[in-house]
Amino acid sequence: MEQGDRTIDSRDLAACFRLRHHNVLAKVDRVLQQCPAAASHIIFQKYPVKAGIGGTRYTRHAVIDAKGFMLIAMTLPSTQRELALNLLLRLLEDENT
Repeated sequence: MEQGDRTIDSRDLAACFRLRHHNVLAKVDRVLQQCPAAASHIIFQKYPVKAGIGGTRYTRHAVIDAKGFMLIAMTLPSTQRELALNLLLRLLEDENT
């Protein structure tokens, strides 16, 4: 992934596809396990989450470029493919402008 590439956050993907975030991360992990070359298109970061009695824990999320998203979209059910393709087209259009 290069500076200036259009990306999408795994948390936004979860909201868009009405999935739980940990399920999206499981799909990302599966893609990386099956296709290690995809690692250059997916970057994991940590963000703080409130936990328990005033505590903070850190959990991960993925920042994914258009090529990485194409691989993840292949794991989505057929009922969500149209939404995935439309999102991918928007990512690609934004990259080219």
